[in-house]
Amino acid sequence: MMCGSSALPQPVMQEWESITGHHLLERDGMTEFVMALSNPLKGERKASTVGKPLLGMQVKILADEEHESEESGIAVITDNVGDIAGMGSDLFGAYAEASCAALRLIIGFVTEYYTGDAYSLVQDVADSCRTGAATNVIFGLALGCKSVILPWSCL
Repeated sequence: MMCGSSALPQPVMQEWESITGHHLLERDGMTEFVMALSNPLKGERKASTVGKPLLGMQVKILADEEHESEESGIAVITDNVGDIAGMGSDLFGAYAEASCAALRLIIGFVTEYYTGDAYSLVQDVADSCRTGAATNVIFGLALGCKSVILPWSCL
């Protein structure tokens, strides 16, 4: 079992363990990069802490309300002393992957709707053949243009 986003006070942790028999794994992260800090999965876990930075993550607690990044020279303004600043190779990676998966799903559903023979649109194109080739071409082109509007706007 895991507790994320903030460290549990030690009495709460002990109460949980006495009720369930499980020692919680405390971690911290954000939507943009999932997990940044964690107690060890195996071994001794320190109570009331979210652990150490995971492999590839650099984490620090900001001490000043305004500071300048040494690497980039860009001023970073924070409204709370004690904010956690994190940097890592997978920053925004999980968010981007989820967004891409959702986009692929939308495009897949739209494609199936406009090209699947179970839907009336494809049957309507087939029916337009009865009135002649020109009607079929015009109807097919119009339907093709209409079918790319939602996927194109998602991109």
